Amino acid sequence: MEKSTKRERVTFNGSRRKLQGAELKKDAGHWVLRWVNDDGDRLTDMQARGYEFVSPDEITGSVGDREIHGGSSDLNNKVSRIVIKDRSNPVRGFLMKIRKEFYLEDKAEKAKETDKVDEAIRGGQSGGASVANQYGDVSMTSRRQ
Repeated sequence: MEKSTKRERVTFNGSRRKLQGAELKKDAGHWVLRWVNDDGDRLTDMQARGYEFVSPDEITGSVGDREIHGGSSDLNNKVSRIVIKDRSNPVRGFLMKIRKEFYLEDKAEKAKETDKVDEAIRGGQSGGASVANQYGDVSMTSRRQ
């Protein structure tokens, strides 16, 4: 007699994590993974920033509630999923990776820009316009160490 396998039930509350769960087989600590939609020049832009496509043989595990290779199409050996199911023009997301050192550099640059905006708001200036007393007082604290 064959042993039946019980399938895990997924709740119907909209909280499925369709794109989470993939991990690199080796050197995982040296890379940061990110899903990138194939929208306009987005993939080319990300490659120019140092991102690389992830191939199915580089990852292990599952994406969301499915095996990594189950719902993933192999387009030129790139891990991808349909992320927006528009009948006329579906959008595909590709799993990409960037070296952790580049990711941290980019994150630090973005933080500098955000800090400038925060300082402008604290000083009552935002985009060259005064923001003092227009909507009440603004109070901000930084959680960065």
